[in-house]
Amino acid sequence: MITVKQIKNGKGYLKAHLSANDYYSEGEEVVGYWRGKGAQLLELEGPVDPVDLEAVRTNRHPQSGEKLTPRKLQTVFHDIGLAAPKAVSILAVVAGDERVREAFTDCVDEAIQELEKRAAVRVRSGSNYHTENVKMTGNIVTAVYIHDSSRSLDPQLHAHLVTGNVSYDHERGRWYALQPRLMLESANGEVRGQFLRSLTKRMEAMGYEVIPRADGFGIRGIGRELEQRFSRRSTQRKAFEQRYEEVFQKAPSKRRIEQFIKEGKKAATERFVDEYRLQFGKVPSTELTQQFVVDWRSSKLKKISTASVHRLQQAKLTPGEVSRLADLVNQSRSIRETKEAECTEAPAEQQRRKSQAKEVDDSKTETAQRQKESRSKPTTQGASAKDSRAPLSKRQLQRRVRQGLVVRAAFQGHPLGLVIGSLHRKARR
Repeated sequence: MITVKQIKNGKGYLKAHLSANDYYSEGEEVVGYWRGKGAQLLELEGPVDPVDLEAVRTNRHPQSGEKLTPRKLQTVFHDIGLAAPKAVSILAVVAGDERVREAFTDCVDEAIQELEKRAAVRVRSGSNYHTENVKMTGNIVTAVYIHDSSRSLDPQLHAHLVTGNVSYDHERGRWYALQPRLMLESANGEVRGQFLRSLTKRMEAMGYEVIPRADGFGIRGIGRELEQRFSRRSTQRKAFEQRYEEVFQKAPSKRRIEQFIKEGKKAATERFVDEYRLQFGKVPSTELTQQFVVDWRSSKLKKISTASVHRLQQAKLTPGEVSRLADLVNQSRSIRETKEAECTEAPAEQQRRKSQAKEVDDSKTETAQRQKESRSKPTTQGASAKDSRAPLSKRQLQRRVRQGLVVRAAFQGHPLGLVIGSLHRKARR
């Protein structure tokens, strides 16, 4: 799943939402890293320094301090959220397979490259001034923060692609406000599809069996029931959809569901009151309002350590499930090792196999050639028959005539011995 959140001001956003892993633990910090061709132009690489992120937020060059875009930015960041399928999160966070985390990170980097291809700025010169025409720039400035748990403390491997609202126009030689429309429109289509395909290949290469689904994919050995147990927010969303339909007599739109996912309780309360007043012409009761926003997330992070979060997650598993998860990871490693052994066998063994294959091929070729020659070469009987059809000499003709006369005489009553003797004499001549 991919979500997008526009950050208008962003002051304190790093501390409140990015470095705290969706819960707060004193002394622990999630460190982001820079990605994007735009970040390279600003000489930003490696771990994110909060000072540099603040410079991008305030529209300043991190190195020189100069103003980046000619106009004041109304939006400072686009926070693009990219989440792994639940089964992948369980393997990475609960089962502790670090390979899965690495695969997810690689796929996130690929998704950033796909988004970056669609980066653009508005064209405001001449007849384009009052239009929404854009020019492709192909560069963004993104700080990536990877978290492994949700605010409900369920395992949820996800990344925040905190993208600055700037992009560099090489032709005009300066920075302008990013026009993210093409990026964001493709986020839940082409980019999400590419992300899932890439993650699928990596999971299979690790030795896991992937089960395709309409909403992503699952992993053989991790059932739906276990996924639901670690999907409290998903359960809450379904309850919200049912509650919304009961109150407004219609299903919530996709945008309304996204608002439920992203908003805090205070913003959700205000939205519900306005929405209710608009449809029914009156203010909802306090009781109804409280019932409607009962499972919206709090704007405050829970204070808990990462070790405690992992203990809570492990506590949701039965001893048998713990054992099966461990076996699943070990089995995938064994499959992976077998594949690697087959690909890295000794050079001598590879040469032996090649030689054997070549001998078989040569033998087949030689046999085929012999069969072809035998079919094209005339037999001795055929050659004799062909020779017999050749023109006869005058002497041969005379001999055959005399032999014919002798045979005729035999049929006319001459003794057999006389006939045979005559044939022998004529044959000698």
